[in-house]
Amino acid sequence: MCSRHIFRLFTNFICLSILQILCLFIQAQESDTIIIPKSRLKTFKTPYRSVEYGNMIKFSPFSPIVGQLPISGELRCVYERFVTHNNSVTIGGSFNYLNLAYRLLVFLVDTAVRGRINLIGGRVQAGYRIYPLSGFKAPEGFWFGPTISYNYARLYIVRSNGSTLDYHLFNTGMLAGYQLNFQKHWYFEAFGGLGYKNNIGIYTDGLSGRKERYNIGFPPLPVLRHIKIYLAVHFGYAF
Repeated sequence: MCSRHIFRLFTNFICLSILQILCLFIQAQESDTIIIPKSRLKTFKTPYRSVEYGNMIKFSPFSPIVGQLPISGELRCVYERFVTHNNSVTIGGSFNYLNLAYRLLVFLVDTAVRGRINLIGGRVQAGYRIYPLSGFKAPEGFWFGPTISYNYARLYIVRSNGSTLDYHLFNTGMLAGYQLNFQKHWYFEAFGGLGYKNNIGIYTDGLSGRKERYNIGFPPLPVLRHIKIYLAVHFGYAF
């Protein structure tokens, strides 16, 4: 009887211990559910890397001297807008004009059209950027992405027979660069890349209306006719 009583007490103790362990496990699960928050989708409002500024206006310091065409200068402006914490879109445009170096060359060499040669036109461009490094606050840091642009320019002589030379410059490629914050709202950017270009010129005779079309390239290296090389710098103001 004594041994049977001891065995009954032992089994009751084991059952109570198991029941207590189960109760503690259930309480721990409920506590974890309350304490640990559910993971949330990281959006522009809840980024894992914050954006210092969401907008930027940029200017090129060298394009006013020489643009895509060696005879032109470009007043170029680019706007960048962040759409998420590490993705942005860019749109831009420029005004083309005859640069100072070519005007000086014409002034010294061709006195017949001195002061009467002119160039007008403009560029439109768009791009997309990805900032992959998580250790920086965009818009600072390394970036890469595609770009596309169309540039038009017309060269003509004022008070002539109406002959014109039209340039149509289509470019697309992949860029990579780095944007550096050197003062609170001011940024410096350098980038380069490779792509495809299809640049043509169309000459129109003002008297007969006859048109001649030709490809714009490097005569010594015709293989480079459709290869676009990007290399540029920008200064920008972020807000």
